[in-house]
Amino acid sequence: MKKHLLIALLVPYFAFSQEVTLLNTDSILTVLEGEIAIRETYVQKKLATLDAYKSSLSKSTSLTDKYRACWHIVDQYKSFQYDSAFFYSLKLSDLAYQIGSFECIQTARIKTAFVLESGGLLKEAADTLEAVDLTNVPDSIRSEFYSVTTRLYDFMAYFVKDFYYAKIYQQRSRDYMNRELALHSPSSLRSHFIRIQISQADGNFEETERVYLSMVKNFKLTHHQLAMRSYDMGVVFDEKFPEKAIYYKALSAINDIRGAVKENVSMRELAESLFRKGDLRRSSLFIKQALDDANFYSSRLRKVEVSDILPIIEGKQYQELESRNTRVIKYSYIITLLVIVLGLFLFIIFRQLSKLRISKRNLDAANESLFNTNHKLEESNKIKEAYIGQFFNLISEHLFKTEKLVTSINRKLSQRKFDDLSEITDNINSFKERELLYKNFDDMFLNLFPDFIEKLNGLLKKDEQLDSNMKLLTPEIRIYALMRLGINDNNQIARLLNYSINTIYTYKTRLKNKAIDPETFEESIIDI
Repeated sequence: MKKHLLIALLVPYFAFSQEVTLLNTDSILTVLEGEIAIRETYVQKKLATLDAYKSSLSKSTSLTDKYRACWHIVDQYKSFQYDSAFFYSLKLSDLAYQIGSFECIQTARIKTAFVLESGGLLKEAADTLEAVDLTNVPDSIRSEFYSVTTRLYDFMAYFVKDFYYAKIYQQRSRDYMNRELALHSPSSLRSHFIRIQISQADGNFEETERVYLSMVKNFKLTHHQLAMRSYDMGVVFDEKFPEKAIYYKALSAINDIRGAVKENVSMRELAESLFRKGDLRRSSLFIKQALDDANFYSSRLRKVEVSDILPIIEGKQYQELESRNTRVIKYSYIITLLVIVLGLFLFIIFRQLSKLRISKRNLDAANESLFNTNHKLEESNKIKEAYIGQFFNLISEHLFKTEKLVTSINRKLSQRKFDDLSEITDNINSFKERELLYKNFDDMFLNLFPDFIEKLNGLLKKDEQLDSNMKLLTPEIRIYALMRLGINDNNQIARLLNYSINTIYTYKTRLKNKAIDPETFEESIIDI
């Protein structure tokens, strides 16, 4: 904020190039927005000054002192508040008549005409100026008369907006400016003011800028003076250099606010320029401020000026708002559609993921089943390999014994030693052979299933469990060992073990009764 204020204060005192790009309009517009926000502080300062003059007016005993205090009050009010300015201008006239001073009376009439112009009462202002008598008045009063008359014809030219009469009023305005210019030294401040107005009316922006820069360099200006002449700069640059015009109008508006000037035109014209540029936000802000100023001052003319542009700016802003709302609604529809499509895609994706999870579970189950099957096949193959090898060894050994027995018998028969045959048969011990078969089977089985007894104990009641270090199987365990190897036919088991079928049932039932769960005992044995 301090940076922007510094820019606004220093800018007028430097030479400007005609290149628009060298002007930072955005910065000064930001300063103006900041000044609008604190404008009430300047108003309070103005009111404090007025209170001081009013106090002086009420306390003064001399008519001359009262006149001087009233003159200052009118000067403060004339661009601040019309009703009060008009009231005190009438009082100023009364005091002038009471004093009986010819010059004071003419000055009071000129002041009253200025106030009437500001209030938009142009006919009344013209009548008041018509009553001014310039006979033998000093140049200061004559200069002020020419200045107020120039202002009257400028207002009339703007107000009628007629090709024929406007030109007449403009020419009369020029005549009075030339008359006033002749009264002042070329180096005077008032001379600079008039030359800026003349060159601005001629559209000569180079001369206007040259005189303006000379003025701000060589004179200390009030906020109101700087505001008026900066406005002239904004007008002259309006056509060819719109960015410069915006800059100077903004500078004028800033100084109007700082001087608590409510009867102004720069704020309204700045709003128009920004409207043409397309800056609707600032245009709307400034035109509303111009309307507030016009209402505060109670200027009919300024209200008419603002009312011409305000509906256009507000209408355009409303259109922009409608267009923005339409775009928002359109984007809302598009976003809603995209959300629906996205939701549909997400539903499809989640559905596919669900199917994929189910397929994965099924695949995992199938893999696990396949793994178990492969494990069982591998186990079965190992059992078969070991069992076949053991079986082959037993058969080979049995064949060897049989061949040896046959050879021995044939030898005895060829030697006719029939008595020795009985000796050979007596040496054949089938019980011993069967015991050897059981032992070989037990060794083979326990090698294939080294933890069979341990896992079997896990199926039996605690007090019925077997010795886990046993080397030979009991008949009951041997039956279930054959079942684990895949021999489930009770008749086949009976033949292999040389038991009756009833004995097989008895042994199986005996061991099953020792089980924790007899119903699932046999299935559990198969799963070992």
